[in-house]
Amino acid sequence: MLTSWFKSVLTLFLLGMTLSTQAGQGREQLETFLHSLNSFEAAFAQRLTDEDGRLIEDSEGHFYLHRPGKFRWEYTLPYAQSIIADGERLWIYDMDLEQVTVHPLKTALSNTPARLLSGDLTVDDEFLVEELGEINGVNWVALQPKQTDGQFAAIRLGFDQDGLKVMAVADNFGQVTRITFLDAKRNQQVDLAQFDFVPPAGVDVIDAGEKQ
Repeated sequence: MLTSWFKSVLTLFLLGMTLSTQAGQGREQLETFLHSLNSFEAAFAQRLTDEDGRLIEDSEGHFYLHRPGKFRWEYTLPYAQSIIADGERLWIYDMDLEQVTVHPLKTALSNTPARLLSGDLTVDDEFLVEELGEINGVNWVALQPKQTDGQFAAIRLGFDQDGLKVMAVADNFGQVTRITFLDAKRNQQVDLAQFDFVPPAGVDVIDAGEKQ
């Protein structure tokens, strides 16, 4: 099962979303970031805390995206894991376990507001958007999902002068995943070969699509 923060990140990156015309600075930055987004690359630092704010896990890695429907999350710490979408399938490779799980991409994302990566929805169709103002040079917006049966309760996005800086996703159990993007590059040349995945020899391959 994909975690709620992961689905939330995909919602924002994979949709070609537009905003309503009445927008404050945070919403304007969100629109600028998502409008005509073709590719994105950044290192990331991720922190997961529980409902009391206690640290559960720190992790880090690198993220690559190419629209439509291709992305790669490479975790390097505290363990090595690759999550790769090739446009049709979603591959999750746990190196320590020597195991690969493959999902049909549309099925894997079916419970997200991305709506099968349709690209024809707006933020306001799926979320209630609230301006939270500027804090230490970062402009924040909150996105509250209109559907109450999802796995996450809210998303907060922080933008600085260079674009998307921070994403915080709260799930329905009170856990918060905070992702800080570092050295981000938008709409630059992307090596498409990195979105192709062939399971290494000798690893177990589990086809999750066969169970659906």
